[in-house]
Amino acid sequence: MDVQMPGMNGYDATSQIRARESGRRVPIIALTAGTLKGEKERCLQAGMDDYLVKPIDIDALHAALVRWIAPAGASMPIPASVADKVAMGEAAAETPMPSALPGIDLAAGLRRVVNNRELHGKLLRHFRDGHRRDAETISRALAEGRWADARLVAHSVKGVAANLGAERLGSAAARLEARLAAGDGLGDDLGEDSGQDSDQHLGEALAVFAGALEEVIGGLDEFLPDDRQEPDRAEPQPEAEAPNLDAVAPLLSAIAREVESDLGAANEHLALLHKLLRASQVRDQMARLGRAMSDYDSDAALAILREIAAALGLEIKMD
Repeated sequence: MDVQMPGMNGYDATSQIRARESGRRVPIIALTAGTLKGEKERCLQAGMDDYLVKPIDIDALHAALVRWIAPAGASMPIPASVADKVAMGEAAAETPMPSALPGIDLAAGLRRVVNNRELHGKLLRHFRDGHRRDAETISRALAEGRWADARLVAHSVKGVAANLGAERLGSAAARLEARLAAGDGLGDDLGEDSGQDSDQHLGEALAVFAGALEEVIGGLDEFLPDDRQEPDRAEPQPEAEAPNLDAVAPLLSAIAREVESDLGAANEHLALLHKLLRASQVRDQMARLGRAMSDYDSDAALAILREIAAALGLEIKMD
């Protein structure tokens, strides 16, 4: 159970599940970034049975699953490390990778995908292509007063960076998220003293985040093969056209509602939205939205949807 979710958080979702249960209790394991004081106790009080911290350690995950899904009366000893087994030859075909990348601990990132170099390389490319402009996105959201959207982008980078082994970037994103929450009146929820926050502190946190992001993206651009079109070979972009906003508005709202619960329907609506906005001024945001949804990154997708809506002067309705 992811603790931080849009619409309904993990605590409330667990409480509702427990209230509707009759008979066998469904095991619920909390999944959290683990940044809040007393968060484990709060998870258990909400009715969850166990607790895992992001980024996921594969052995800790296996141990937690064994604790809660072992058949009654049966013994399921924890086997040797799953990562060790994969390292002995069970991983997918390897993708050529450099021995080191600026800002990224490759060994840590590989451990979190059980040494699957093919998957790790794909995740690194997705991050490079989908998050390179996140500092600009946050700055634009702040200038437009969309603090919640800015916070979602920082939260998304925090989780993805930690999973990839980009520890400095993940820490910078976490500090920025805390500053954004404090500035938006949510400081207590993230362990921040909102009374001590200031524009200067936020600016410093954003600058550190931007520098860490630039280091990681720059390293990925330099060392990883780029399968995107070269600028001089790219097809010329058509002039931006005014979209049919009456058709776009309900699609934006539908995708925002479905991105967490019905990915199939969300992708169908996304295909229609692409047709309506392919020649509009938000085509770059639409490309980022497609990548976020293909990565199952609902936080980033919701932030980009709000960014698109704001650029078009529309409102997303979640009801």
